[in-house]
Amino acid sequence: FLLMSKVSGEDGREKYGAHYHDMDYFVSMHLNTAGARSHDHIHDGLGVITQHVALTQSLECAMQAVHPSITVPYWDYTIDSYESKLYHGGVDGSMFRDSELWGPKWFGNTSTDKHHITDGRWAYQKISM
Repeated sequence: FLLMSKVSGEDGREKYGAHYHDMDYFVSMHLNTAGARSHDHIHDGLGVITQHVALTQSLECAMQAVHPSITVPYWDYTIDSYESKLYHGGVDGSMFRDSELWGPKWFGNTSTDKHHITDGRWAYQKISM
């Protein structure tokens, strides 16, 4: 992620090949397809099965262009969904707040006030957008 946030898409494709994209590319793709509640094509309905998987696969290909052994970790969201139902009576945003996956050991906590990751390895990650 760090390299992909520092090396532009153009420079990266020249050095790593056609599958390379920088982090701004993925942030832009995510915001343009899921940034507005009125037309979230990635998370609502069947979009999570197709568009989100396609975006994740593209991210993995970009990372593998840099280093072929890197993979995107698999998130078995059924574990968090089960715990959210068990402890909160239903699936809601708590699975992103309470899950170990979204804590400092993995991807970090986010702040709804500050709109960024507040701890962990990607705390305060900058994007140029």
